[in-house]
Amino acid sequence: MISPPSRTGSCGQYEWLVTEHDLPEFLQLCPDALLGKHIAVTANDSGAMILRSSEIAAGWTESGGIAYSPRLTHLDGLPLSRCGGFDEWYIFNAPTRLGIISTRNVLECPPEPGKITAFVNYYDFLLLDEPSLADLFWRQLALIRPESYLADTDRHLTFVTRDRELYSRAMQILGGAPLDVRPRATT
Repeated sequence: MISPPSRTGSCGQYEWLVTEHDLPEFLQLCPDALLGKHIAVTANDSGAMILRSSEIAAGWTESGGIAYSPRLTHLDGLPLSRCGGFDEWYIFNAPTRLGIISTRNVLECPPEPGKITAFVNYYDFLLLDEPSLADLFWRQLALIRPESYLADTDRHLTFVTRDRELYSRAMQILGGAPLDVRPRATT
């Protein structure tokens, strides 16, 4: 049985949901979230994604602690077997370089262009439960402007997208209806 999203909401042009599914399950149920797109992996099991020779041969690159995929025409070859929780992916329609992974505490040094914080590594980060972290997350998202964002912890998966059609399909596939729960907006 598919469990419904546990929380949903929106911030600016983005809508989000949190579900008990993990990343491999989500992609099996919603492959169109990635097909034809490019991903930037900012965390793989809490650290940098170490590219294998097969991934390099398939067109993956790495820069500044971030792994970048080629345009995805299929989901075979994604690093799903290495996803043990605390994985974070930004999804784009075109190749996009983000800069470097920041090792600074985001609560002390807010997001800035070219320095990316892996929010998935803030244990049990939820968009609604941690307003100060959520505000900083939304600030970083406004700087990066991805189409979508996926973060998989050991307990839940967060999906954020500005593609309303994709969000509606994900909600329909995952079950449940959006709740009227919204995080504080940032400017």
